[in-house]
Amino acid sequence: MAFNYLEKRLSRLLERYGKFVASHFLWFIVIPLILSAILGLGGLRLHQNTDTEYLFSPENGPAKKHRREIEKHFDVDFDGGFLPDRRTEVGRYAHALILVKNGDGSVLTEDVLEEIIKFHEKAVNLTVTSGKKVYSYGDVCAKWKTDCVYPNLILKLLNYNAGSVCFLTLSYPVTNVQKVDYFIGSDLGGVTLQNNSEIIKTAKAMSLLYSLRSDELDDVSGKWEEAFVDFAQSYESRKIEVTFFTSKTLDHDFVDIVLYTIPLLIYACLVLTVFSVLSCTMFDWVTSKPVLATLGVVSAALAVGSSFGLLLFCGVPFTHLVIGMPFLTLVLELMICSS
Repeated sequence: MAFNYLEKRLSRLLERYGKFVASHFLWFIVIPLILSAILGLGGLRLHQNTDTEYLFSPENGPAKKHRREIEKHFDVDFDGGFLPDRRTEVGRYAHALILVKNGDGSVLTEDVLEEIIKFHEKAVNLTVTSGKKVYSYGDVCAKWKTDCVYPNLILKLLNYNAGSVCFLTLSYPVTNVQKVDYFIGSDLGGVTLQNNSEIIKTAKAMSLLYSLRSDELDDVSGKWEEAFVDFAQSYESRKIEVTFFTSKTLDHDFVDIVLYTIPLLIYACLVLTVFSVLSCTMFDWVTSKPVLATLGVVSAALAVGSSFGLLLFCGVPFTHLVIGMPFLTLVLELMICSS
């Protein structure tokens, strides 16, 4: 009886509401369209945030507090006192991994080293423009004393002369040159040693790490990273293969994933829209309601767009990871309507 009582009251209320809508139907067509258009303008305030650390770590986590305390007492000096182990965040960098083509041979042969040095020289000659000023690698690199930090210690020990490798005996992971020990464990990969010794026989890969400034020249360093990516992608050689990544590679990969999934969600919306219309279509045209189904889909789309626009107007931040959420929400609504 209690449910019957509520059902009668609700039925009368909906009856009155239906009559009001029928007698003022233009209001319920024009006003929602105008409101949806106004709220949809909130999309103009959509700004992408591709910072992976911001997206996947707590804003006031203990690690960030400890890092701020360390940076307060141990600042990073990019102008002559840069030490990679004093850096407490990823910062700016471009990292190239050089492999012998077809995996046959060693990077410590003269002909392969010539190709690596050629790649390095072209990389450090890259320039970018910011405003009206042209910046070179020397302007954006992190420096120790007056020189840029060496991207690879072995190349420095060879004085960037491939022929010197014939006169230099390297041990691994620590090598001694002129009575000074150098750690080269992070500069070479796929190392094979001579029998019962620490002398390097072959090495399959060499690492080039270009450390960049992340202070007031952070934007310029970012442009140099992009220039490095374009250069490395188009670089061709008969003897070496180049694999690379930068400080923003992971962020760009997340953006690419979103851009890849959005077309799939659009296709899902189209399929569910067709299914919704067909589910309201019967052999009897009196009971078929295809127009009503189409309007229901349009109504769901307007509701989703208006909701996200309103949230953006209210200052709710959205990142590139949730740009596809309106499409996903619409898909879910269409699934509910279809069922």
